Amino acid sequence: MKKILSMVAVLAMVLGLTGCGNSNNNTDTTPKSVLEQIQEKGYITLATSPDFAPNEFYVLQDGQQTIVGTDIFLAQAVAEEIGVELKISAVEFNNVISEVQSGLADFGLSGFAWTETRAATVEFSESYAQTADDEWQGLMVRKEDASKYQSLDDIKAANLTIGAQLGSIQYEMASHLTDTSNIVSIGDNTILALELATGGIDAYVITSTQGAAAMNANDGIVLLPGDSFNLDPENKYDQMCAVFAKDADNESLIEIVNKVITEAKEVKEDGRCQLDVWNDEAEALLPFDLTAEIYGY
Repeated sequence: MKKILSMVAVLAMVLGLTGCGNSNNNTDTTPKSVLEQIQEKGYITLATSPDFAPNEFYVLQDGQQTIVGTDIFLAQAVAEEIGVELKISAVEFNNVISEVQSGLADFGLSGFAWTETRAATVEFSESYAQTADDEWQGLMVRKEDASKYQSLDDIKAANLTIGAQLGSIQYEMASHLTDTSNIVSIGDNTILALELATGGIDAYVITSTQGAAAMNANDGIVLLPGDSFNLDPENKYDQMCAVFAKDADNESLIEIVNKVITEAKEVKEDGRCQLDVWNDEAEALLPFDLTAEIYGY
């Protein structure tokens, strides 16, 4: 009986020691933050819709289509601040937020203005202005129709079929100009411009800079003058933000993005900030003269 008890005691000690050994080898199961995951994999993924010059657009560099723009320069600065590579996921505008929400991208930059609807689904960074001082939210029509409209009241009275990018603030602006049943929403701005040029829609809500790009690519369409057809005269939608997934451990990533944005907004001795520099660099890469397209000189 004593032998049996001794064997049981020894067995208990062995099991106890084994258990201790296993506990020392347990891996840390604490979930990593989004920033830690980025640092571990060595790159950060940006979701963007490259049809919104000068924020994000394609240019031909070294024989390859490359995405550039003010938002891309900002994203590159974020990657450099973290010390990782920047990878870009190009999707239609209405899919940028879903890419972020699903974790396929770490953050999104695509000219996003804060709206209450978006704030219910994503987190926002600090805001930044990425538009030129003379840019506006405008309206495009076919050249032969331009003389019909002298004011926004004329546009509203005409009950036009108006195009706006799907999921954008331009859609909201279009809803103030015509019945929502008359709004054609498509994810790609270039297709909307083509729809206008070919008669599929009567007008098209877009920023003046993107309107210049559309005029460069499509004969027969024109941007109505900003002094009479500015859809955002108070610049409510001039401020833009990066977007992040809600309910994710991304506070440290948002802090870094906010730091980069804050530094980029700091005005230097020459009266300019890094955002101004990025905007100039982006406009210099446009395959057309921006001033000539908008103002004709």
